Amino acid sequence: MTLSIDLVLTIWLAVALASVLRAFTGFGFALAAVPIFTWVLPPPLAVVLSASLVCATSSLRFGAFKQSLPKRKLTGLILALIVFSSVGVVFLSSLDRSKFQLLAGIMLLSASALLVFSSRFSFSGGRFKDLFTGSAAGLLNGLLSMPGPPLIVYVLATEKDPAQSRALLMTLLLASAALALVNFGFMGFVTVDSLWLFMLAWPVMLLGDHLGNHWFARYGSKQYRRVAISVLVLIALSSIASGLGQL
Repeated sequence: MTLSIDLVLTIWLAVALASVLRAFTGFGFALAAVPIFTWVLPPPLAVVLSASLVCATSSLRFGAFKQSLPKRKLTGLILALIVFSSVGVVFLSSLDRSKFQLLAGIMLLSASALLVFSSRFSFSGGRFKDLFTGSAAGLLNGLLSMPGPPLIVYVLATEKDPAQSRALLMTLLLASAALALVNFGFMGFVTVDSLWLFMLAWPVMLLGDHLGNHWFARYGSKQYRRVAISVLVLIALSSIASGLGQL
C-alpha cells in the first residue's frame, strides 16, 4: 500500500476528530472515523484500523472507569455481541466501498436521530432487551465495526447514573473492538498494512484523547451532546453523498 499525502492527512484528520469526540462524549469513535476512513481505504482496512485504535485506547483507560461499571448488564450484552459479531463479519468482504459508505452513513444518521430523542424517553432494562441490543450491536460490529448506535441509545435510556452509563459504554465498546479484531484476524483482514496504519494513527489518537478529556474537564458537559450529534450528522451526510456518488 502506498502512503500518499492525501491518505495520511485524511487518516490523521479522521483520527483527530473522532478521538476528541470520543474523549469528550465517551463514545463515537467508530461512528465518526469509519465513514472518513473509507474515503481513502478499502472497508476491511478501515474497520481494522478503527477497532485497533479503540481497543488500544480503551485498554489504557479501563482502570479509570472500571469501578463505576454496572456488572449486572454485562453478561447478556457481551454474550450476544460475541455470537452476532461473527455473523456480521462474514458479510463484510461482500461490500464494495460505495455500498459500505452509503450503509455507514445511513446508520450514522439514524444513530444521530436516536440520540436526539434518547434524552426524552427511558425504559427499564431486562435480559431479553440486553440480548436484543447486544445482537444488533454485534451485527453492526462485525459488518461495519460500528456497534455504537444500539448500545448508546440503550444505555442512555436505561442507565440513569452518568458515571455508570459512561463506564458501561466504554467497556462494551472495548469488548466490541477486541472481538472485532479477533474476527477480522480470522478473516485475513489484519495485515502488515493495517499494522502500519495503526502505527501512523496511534500518536494522533493519543493526542486527541488527551485534548478531548482536557476540554471536557474544562468546559463541562452542558453542550457535549449537541456538539457530538452535530458532528456526527455532518459526517453521515458526507458519507451518504460520497456513497451515492460512486454508485
